[in-house]
Amino acid sequence: MPLFPFPTGHRPTSPGRPKSGLATGRALWVGILRHQRGRSGNWVPVLFGLGAAAFFAAPDAMPGWKLAIMGAGLCAGLAIFAARNSTLARWLPPLSALFHCGFWFLLGLGLILLRVEALMAPAPHIDAAPRTLRFHVVDAARNARGFRVTARLEAPFPGRPYATLSLSANNIDLIRPGAALRCRVILRPLRDPRLPGDFDEARFGFFRGIGAAGFALGRCSPGGYAPPEGFAARVEITLAKIKGDLARAVAARIGGAEGAFAAGLLVGDRSLLTHEDAEMFRASGLAHLLAVSGMNMWLLGGAVMFLLRWGIGGWPILARHIPAQKTAAFGALLACTAYLAICGPSAATLRAFVMAAIALIAILIGRRAISMRGLAIAALIVLFLRPESAIDPGFHMSFAASAALVALYESQWARRPQEADLPPGFAESALRFVALSFGASLVAGAATAPAATYTFHQAASWGFFANIAAAPILTFIITPAALLSLLLSPFGLEAAPVAVLRAGLHSILAVGRAVASAPFAIAPIGVFPGLTFLLLTLSLYWACLWRGGLRLGALPIGLAALVWAHSHALTGIFRADGEIYALRTADGPQTFAGPRHRRALADYREALGLPRDLRPSPEPHPVPASIFSGPEVILIARVPGGGTRQSVYAPPPGPWRRVSAAQSGGSAQEDF
Repeated sequence: MPLFPFPTGHRPTSPGRPKSGLATGRALWVGILRHQRGRSGNWVPVLFGLGAAAFFAAPDAMPGWKLAIMGAGLCAGLAIFAARNSTLARWLPPLSALFHCGFWFLLGLGLILLRVEALMAPAPHIDAAPRTLRFHVVDAARNARGFRVTARLEAPFPGRPYATLSLSANNIDLIRPGAALRCRVILRPLRDPRLPGDFDEARFGFFRGIGAAGFALGRCSPGGYAPPEGFAARVEITLAKIKGDLARAVAARIGGAEGAFAAGLLVGDRSLLTHEDAEMFRASGLAHLLAVSGMNMWLLGGAVMFLLRWGIGGWPILARHIPAQKTAAFGALLACTAYLAICGPSAATLRAFVMAAIALIAILIGRRAISMRGLAIAALIVLFLRPESAIDPGFHMSFAASAALVALYESQWARRPQEADLPPGFAESALRFVALSFGASLVAGAATAPAATYTFHQAASWGFFANIAAAPILTFIITPAALLSLLLSPFGLEAAPVAVLRAGLHSILAVGRAVASAPFAIAPIGVFPGLTFLLLTLSLYWACLWRGGLRLGALPIGLAALVWAHSHALTGIFRADGEIYALRTADGPQTFAGPRHRRALADYREALGLPRDLRPSPEPHPVPASIFSGPEVILIARVPGGGTRQSVYAPPPGPWRRVSAAQSGGSAQEDF
């Protein structure tokens, strides 16, 4: 059943009798939706995600999951009744659409409430004393001081089997996914966000099963112990070890920085990248290449399909009795499933797998492989499995870019050759490819910009040009060379394609370094209101999910988002003790910090979109005494009409906040 039902059985009015207002509204509704037939169902994951996101807006004020699911069932029943009742179906079709929307919204709210209730666990007591931990490395990435690893603990917290640890760079020969380590560490509870829009470590850890964070003292030693008890834990450690071995085999075969880049590109293992290269990818706008995405799935699936079709076609007896294309598609589906298990089910990887699986299943049943409906199904599956992904920036960037690219693919401009002003033949194909490459980079960059800037408070100024330069290298050099090396490696003939692959990787690294070192490579944006991000995201999906002139409705939504952001922008942040502040004044931006607050001042500058190299003011700006009333953080924002308002910032409530607060001590806690 479509989300917005298309009414039938219209009863025309007589020629001499004017239409009533209800009949005119119904005719307008029919005219709008008739052109959008088959598109309304694509809004299902959007409504489901809005329901899940509503919980995070006011989590302590939400009803129970049973009430939400009962409300969803009631809306479903009313929607079916409205669709089947002749009077309502004829005259009030928007009422049925409203019931459909309410069903998916309440279902998303009910599932996130159910998931939160399932994850609730007693908070362990964490003190600042050093302790010895034994753990397995699940994932690792470089940071400024060494490594940031996700560790599965040998003796986990109750309901929290993981911890995030910072390890020094002298452990580089020990750190790899699946490795068992023994370290002397200091743990702390997960932090709440300091400012609006900051990374919420406590909320992230609540949904990922992370119980604490900390850092290691000195060098770790090999653990030499078996994986934790339980089938799921052993499978996770085994798959992490396979991932680490594959990454190191790829890096060793290619060598140098290109090998580390290949390990991130093909397997998603970023532990071999230097911190400088990792920052370069962020500054150049090429960080998405380090996430396992659709290219990886299609590379593996294409190789398996080619091998199976070639193998079946080479045996006439098999070719007569086995459908080669469908058998190859089924084998590729199994290979992609194994690849997902090894790389881990992040939002981007899970989206890529579901999209590849839908396309391969479409081949099996003879349907169209790439469509907006397939993307909507993929988004709904991810949200059903992880409803908290509704506020995950990785989820938004992955699906926003995919939706924009699918909308571009479905457009007449992309699917039909232009007949005017272009010569036929090779020249036309080359010009169309260049135009589509520019268009794909432009729409993908524009689609991911709201989530990226809202999350990181900055933008890669030249990211569009970096992606334009990297796209043909990735498409015409790296992808074919990686595919050929994969196909020829069983026969020992992969030397030539590996050399070509290394040259392509070196070219992308050169592009990224040149762009990252360019002037104004990183543009500070600062924090903008959550309502602005919501409206920008809604305008994006409005433009992608509808067709025709109805897409123009995205313009007023986007304009409203920009107006709201400008009229409610932060202009100052103060710590009420007077030791830290960042402020925009008529004389320019100013900052001030006490001797122990340099890191907090850097966060303040980032939140206001001030330059990183802005030095603290030698003389503090005079601040009204009314601000200094306690230990709170004071936010100063402009309001419509030219004035300003002050507000005290406190992290939004939630069950993860109650868990974090309980870690200060108490009889109900358990010692680690």
